[in-house]
Amino acid sequence: GVTTAGTIPAEAVFSVRELQQVVAAAGGKPVAAHAHGVQGVQAAVEACVHTIEHCSWVDARGSWGCYDAPTVQRMAERGTIVCPTIGRGWATKLGLQAAMSPALQAMHRAGVRLAASTDAGAIPNLPHHLLCDSLPVLQRCAGMTNAETLRAATSVAALACCIEHLTGAVCEGLAADLLVVPGNPLDTLAAVCAPLSVVCRGAVVQPCTRSEGRAAWASNNDNRCACAGR
Repeated sequence: GVTTAGTIPAEAVFSVRELQQVVAAAGGKPVAAHAHGVQGVQAAVEACVHTIEHCSWVDARGSWGCYDAPTVQRMAERGTIVCPTIGRGWATKLGLQAAMSPALQAMHRAGVRLAASTDAGAIPNLPHHLLCDSLPVLQRCAGMTNAETLRAATSVAALACCIEHLTGAVCEGLAADLLVVPGNPLDTLAAVCAPLSVVCRGAVVQPCTRSEGRAAWASNNDNRCACAGR
């Protein structure tokens, strides 16, 4: 981990064989790998994990975004989902954006599915309900369209969490989880940051305002509604 004292993010903790044993022991359940370094990413892909968290492509020199093209291709072929944990703080980290954009764009072009994600809970002042603030940064860094970015936050995110049979799309048989927003998000992603109404399983719930923060959703007993709402 980046914030764990005494660790080196570029170094892989587990071998391919060890990760393969983990995947086998999971008995078909999805396995998520936390990987910053190139070696860790490669090992996770070879072991056929379900998702890779961060996928920062850190090389032995500590440089970020040093992606390996053959590994990216294998990720696309095996259906690996990448959760790049792009929080709203990335908006001011131009160096990080410059380092990671080529890797994110390479994965996107290859067909690797990117799930909108922020690393909320691990980063100070990064509450879960502000995922929407990170969407324009993800879009810009990965070279995605508005529609692709919205899918990253909905249907692809549902696939990453293995709840695509419950939510993530507007389809018959799925939960009626919807946002009513003051504009067309296909024209401007900012529209999703100011919901007029949140519909959870077909019932209208009170959306939180920008100032209410995490406390508004903490009072909601249905955590899945909170996630679907933002």
